[in-house]
Amino acid sequence: MSVTDLLLDLQAIDSTLDQLHQRLAAVKADQHETDELIAARQARAQTEQQARQRRAERKDLELAAAALDDKIQQAEKRLYSGLVKNPKELLDLQNDIHSLKRQKTTTDDQLFAAMLALENAEDAQTRAAGDAARIEADWQAAQARLQTAAVELEADIARQTAEQQTLRASLGEAHLALYDQLRRRKGGLAVVEMLGNTCPGCGVRATANVLQQLAQGGDQYARCGNCERILVRP
Repeated sequence: MSVTDLLLDLQAIDSTLDQLHQRLAAVKADQHETDELIAARQARAQTEQQARQRRAERKDLELAAAALDDKIQQAEKRLYSGLVKNPKELLDLQNDIHSLKRQKTTTDDQLFAAMLALENAEDAQTRAAGDAARIEADWQAAQARLQTAAVELEADIARQTAEQQTLRASLGEAHLALYDQLRRRKGGLAVVEMLGNTCPGCGVRATANVLQQLAQGGDQYARCGNCERILVRP
């Protein structure tokens, strides 16, 4: 196999490796928590916190209502016990009972509102938990697919790299030095197959001298007079 054929094969492998590395980088870039997942987790945490607050509010109001019931019972028991004889003291006791009952009515209303608020908060918590579970399951499945793709790409890269090293070992240092220099300068494309009499790397028609070099073949390769890439006849 001629030097130009070896260089063309090396170019094909290097171009393939460039594509594989780009695809692997894109796959790895996608291996992260999505905005949707983060938002779903935050929503779940917020609704859990809101539900806890509503439960605490309901509990406080239940305790307050129970305490008022106890005070009302104690006051009514004293009122009707016959132990209180003083008219003013009886009137004060009746007023206290009326005040406690008004407080109890207000507290009962607040407790009812708190129970409704808790029910709504728990419904929101259930919905947020379901949404988060669904989104996380989808994300986990996507991550599994990405991981599989990454493993396959890494295996392809390893195979192509082995072939690359075999080809490079078949080429002399001078050929490799020129090839690597052109790869760096020409966006990764150092060797191109002619399209008719035109260099596909830059679109410029080859000169008669370059066409003569191509016709001679052998290990002497021709280079584009415009972009300097190595030219190969298909």
